[in-house]
Amino acid sequence: MSPEGLETQASSLLAAAKLTTSPARRQMLVSMALELTKRAKQLRIAEPEAGAANDGPLLTEGYRLLLDGFTDESLWINLSLITRPAALWATDVLAAACADCYQTFELWEQMKLIYMGETRRSVFSLKPTAEVDLATQQIVLDIEEGLRASQLPIARSKKLLALTQHLRQHLATLQSGPAIVTFE
Repeated sequence: MSPEGLETQASSLLAAAKLTTSPARRQMLVSMALELTKRAKQLRIAEPEAGAANDGPLLTEGYRLLLDGFTDESLWINLSLITRPAALWATDVLAAACADCYQTFELWEQMKLIYMGETRRSVFSLKPTAEVDLATQQIVLDIEEGLRASQLPIARSKKLLALTQHLRQHLATLQSGPAIVTFE
């Protein structure tokens, strides 16, 4: 990740720290932000020219999902290519699928927190209240499959495996259907 990307994540963590009422969570978020800032500084020193040209501009539009774990690990997922209703649906689907390893979630639009909650209360639903196109559903499936293929602890989650298979089967039945799917 580029120094700019690390700094963006650090800024998001600091914004979240300002909003939390838990002193332990605030300290954890600030510590994580400081660690990301240190890594960004190290990258700039090690590769001053490469860091400036690699990833382009900071995230100025789109959505990012933060999953916070039971043992202080966190995971950022980029949802920048989808609309707000689709991002809200994707957040619930991914939070539900990752509930075995992650306790809470936050959906960020740029630097603004727009949705948060506990993963155990999230719902994996293939009947969204808003229209969610097949491309968005495929993006979520790709994210789930990426998590399954990763070296993260979530890769061994039986819940993630089951919900990924469920979404894969659902998409397979819709591949020959319309581009936008509504459920009743």
